[in-house]
Amino acid sequence: MPALGGYDAATMSFPPFIPPYLPPSAPPPPRRGFGVSAAVSWLVILVSVGSVAGLTWRRARLPEKDVAAPADTASTQLKLISRYVVGLHTLAPSVAKSGGTNPLPEQVEKAAVSTVDKVRAVPVIGELEGAKAALEKLDAIGEAIDDPNLREDAQTLRTIYTAGVRAVPEDRAEWLVGREGWFGHLALGYGRDAGDPHRRVALAAARRTVFTLISAFAVVGLGLLTGLVLLIIALVLLADRRVRRAYQPTTQDTQPFLEAFAVYVGGYVGLSLAVRYLFPAALHFTPAYIGFMLLPPLAGALWPRFRGV
Repeated sequence: MPALGGYDAATMSFPPFIPPYLPPSAPPPPRRGFGVSAAVSWLVILVSVGSVAGLTWRRARLPEKDVAAPADTASTQLKLISRYVVGLHTLAPSVAKSGGTNPLPEQVEKAAVSTVDKVRAVPVIGELEGAKAALEKLDAIGEAIDDPNLREDAQTLRTIYTAGVRAVPEDRAEWLVGREGWFGHLALGYGRDAGDPHRRVALAAARRTVFTLISAFAVVGLGLLTGLVLLIIALVLLADRRVRRAYQPTTQDTQPFLEAFAVYVGGYVGLSLAVRYLFPAALHFTPAYIGFMLLPPLAGALWPRFRGV
């Protein structure tokens, strides 16, 4: 009987399996050792990172500069926290005040660092705890107000929480809003109904902040949950050998990429420090300054091409 597919009917067996001959692959070229350029690159990287860390540590140890002029103080952190706590207090008073305690004023007071912040926190405290607490806050500031405009705004706030909003002249109300922004609207809307223009502006911004922060936290939480689920699935598939890792270490010289990172980091830190000390007026993010600071990333991106990669 003829053999079928290598099967021998007489012996009822297949021939032994002989794997195909594969010529040995050429050994990978030796990786480049730690040379002078690598040492210089690491030195530039460590000096740049150390400079940034040292300046940050030094700046953190310096006392906070108390700017007593409203025009020179943005109060960004205080404004964000104040809008959030006022919006939460308006939308969900039971959530904002739980168990007989109210931690919202404490958050506002922690965010109020400078004298301007402390004056701007007064309308927030008044909204959360009433006129008496707002006046106590003004009394606590005392004589720390040096700027005449800020002193006038503090006096306007005192008038609001003692005699009412109607006792404030129209021109002083306009100046309060012009210098204090959202905090001025919140103060001028104290005790008024929802149709008052100042109160409507203040509460609308506060509610938008609450909805924006809650949405942002929801998106971040959903992303973390999705990533955790995908990580568990990937680990299970790896354990079952249903997926295979595709990473293969490169046999090419990777030192140009280290040099490129050193060019980027060293150039960026060096140029920023040089501009800071030689041209301090240029640190206001003008188009020329932004274009100038784009040179280090561009040089780092093009450096491997100059090195033949």
